[in-house]
Amino acid sequence: MFVVKLDPNGALKATMLIGGSSNDAGTAIALGADGFLYVAGVTGSEDFPVSATPFARPIANPPGLFALKIDPRALNGDTPAFNALWYSVVFSGFNTDTPSAVGADSQGNAYIASGASVTKISPYGTQATSVPFPTGSDRTSIAGLALDQQGYVHVAGITFSTDFPTTRGAWITSAKPTQSPSAEPFLAKLNPNGSDPVRSTLPI
Repeated sequence: MFVVKLDPNGALKATMLIGGSSNDAGTAIALGADGFLYVAGVTGSEDFPVSATPFARPIANPPGLFALKIDPRALNGDTPAFNALWYSVVFSGFNTDTPSAVGADSQGNAYIASGASVTKISPYGTQATSVPFPTGSDRTSIAGLALDQQGYVHVAGITFSTDFPTTRGAWITSAKPTQSPSAEPFLAKLNPNGSDPVRSTLPI
């Protein structure tokens, strides 16, 4: 898998190659509020390189998800690209759907959306926790993720759940029966500290 850095004119400044002996694919990338670059994807490699931290350990039964934190200021043609790597973690204990979005708050916590789940990774890649997101009884998939200045996680996607949980004051509180089993778009504002969603609605 490659991470490429270009200058404002589109000229190549540096390239980072990272991966194992099997198939690895980056599927989401974002520049965090802390100035670091965050990359998430899927790996089939048992030997995918990981950082020397208790949490960052190789997976025994691929596939799994990987998350990288890169300092773009250290990613240049004058130093080895691997020196820019802040951490590399691989895990399979959470949802292993392909990551669709990644973001980070100003404290350096990373958030990865995959399927109907959001995983929070601590600033040094030493801990991962799930951000609560009730989704109903049918398929739900997050397509986009963003962080606001207060650290709340905003997600958008589609759901097939006619019982998708919404909060008080939502625009629409349930999917239209006539549209089932068609997908409905949703918006949700999640609390990264482990409590229930702050807002959850089905748009008009």
